[in-house]
Amino acid sequence: MVPVPDPQGSVGENARAVGFSPSALRRGALAGLMGQAVVIGAGVLVQVLLARLLTPGRFGAYVLLTTLVYLAAICVRLGLHQVVVRATASVSLLGDRSQALAVARHVVVAATIAACAAFPLLAFVVVPGLFAPLFDGGDLDGLGALVAGIVVAEALRLVVSESFRGLHQQTRATVLGNALRVTLVLAPVLVVNAVWGRLAFVGLVWLLLGASLAVLAAATTSFVTVAWGRGARAGTRPTLLATWRSGLPFLATELTAAVLIMGDVVVLGRGVPPEELALYAAASRVASLIGVPVFVAATVLAPAVASLWPAGRTDDLRVLLRGYGLLTALPAFAGLVTVVVGGHHLLTLLFGPFYAEGRTYLVVLAAGALVNTVLGLCTPVLMMVGETRVVVRVTVLAAVLTLSAELVAVQLWGALGVAVAAALGLSCQQAVLTVLCARRTGLWALPGRSREAVLALRGLP
Repeated sequence: MVPVPDPQGSVGENARAVGFSPSALRRGALAGLMGQAVVIGAGVLVQVLLARLLTPGRFGAYVLLTTLVYLAAICVRLGLHQVVVRATASVSLLGDRSQALAVARHVVVAATIAACAAFPLLAFVVVPGLFAPLFDGGDLDGLGALVAGIVVAEALRLVVSESFRGLHQQTRATVLGNALRVTLVLAPVLVVNAVWGRLAFVGLVWLLLGASLAVLAAATTSFVTVAWGRGARAGTRPTLLATWRSGLPFLATELTAAVLIMGDVVVLGRGVPPEELALYAAASRVASLIGVPVFVAATVLAPAVASLWPAGRTDDLRVLLRGYGLLTALPAFAGLVTVVVGGHHLLTLLFGPFYAEGRTYLVVLAAGALVNTVLGLCTPVLMMVGETRVVVRVTVLAAVLTLSAELVAVQLWGALGVAVAAALGLSCQQAVLTVLCARRTGLWALPGRSREAVLALRGLP
């Protein structure tokens, strides 16, 4: 879909001409770190407040709903948020900004068409027929259009915001991504908590829809200004069908990875009472904080890999991977120690005395999150160098085996069995991908030495 950069010597100069440079990488890392700090801080606060505003049963329903929305949004966006990063970053490396903008416009238009086509199917088939039966008490009755609107808005906003990442505008991508959305959710939740002290489930659904639409509007406005602004011109582009097809490997990988990571919530949604799901959800939310460093690193490294790999700069990539690997592993290990020592008190402090019973779930899930953090950089490397089929095959196999184990475990050992199955499945998947990454690319995506971490923070050696 995009041309391959020439290997002669102009690659580095062209990359700098369109914004890829050590300083750009440092700014991207800082923007990603700050953005994720906002997302994580505000996200935890939202979860804490909702756990107190809602009954444990309704809080469990909220977690189940957001999980289902996330999975559905993955299907609707067809992997195009990763296509736009890879395609625009590769074209930008050639120094042709106009062509990069043309590619970004085309991918966003393709995503918009797919999202609009998916809305009626979601509103009249998927939500009432597949989602609603998972909820007790008819929580989703009459909310099909609202939930479908959330799914479509979430799918499309990520494609639009990630287009800026492919253009090496990391700050704009971060601000217009999850940071703005979680802030728009937090603000009304704070008001509701201060004024009324309670929140109806229907009101929460409306709140989520409003936040998603507001972020989509902001991201779209910014994108139109950049992509159709002064100096933009038409460029070559593939057909819509070819664009959708190019995202299918990313879709398969992301969906199976999401099932691998979030399938436990869906399994527990029908296998245990809502109150038990609420305990598990609180523990899972805290354990997920351990994986934040690798998520930030992967977000920053994705365009770097897409730009440096075609230029043959594997030494630079090796330093970046090992440096960021160490920078992600250290806080993750500290997080696991904190959870083991004070998990009971942490859950009580954040969510209330009822949720302290989820300490065992928290320790198990945190251990799995640590392994995922240490080994997690192999996936973006393989995806950005074109080894998507390897990632898809391993992830699909891991998802099938893990989901099967969870379905059996919930019947035999309840939520604890599901937690163990989820942690083991994710750890084994990352271990296999790490070995395959080394064999296919010659790059071990593992923590390195402190010197490499310093070089990674500087951007490039």
